[in-house]
Amino acid sequence: MTVNFFDKMSKNMQDAYKGPSTEWPTASAFKKMRNKEIVRLVDKQHVTMTAIAKWFGISKQRVQQIYKKEKSADV
Repeated sequence: MTVNFFDKMSKNMQDAYKGPSTEWPTASAFKKMRNKEIVRLVDKQHVTMTAIAKWFGISKQRVQQIYKKEKSADV
């Protein structure tokens, strides 16, 4: 079964992925968006960390690190 993760992404992340733009976010801004998106996908969309890792091209362990860091920062 193939899942289209683009549909599950927030509007900001969809805009960041849609082709060339004159308003690309900086690397640090994109990472902040990515980190918040990872937490949202896990908490709200119930996407597995393995699927998120494949989508963003990072390891599952890195997804877990980001998720843990972002969740502790929210408290």
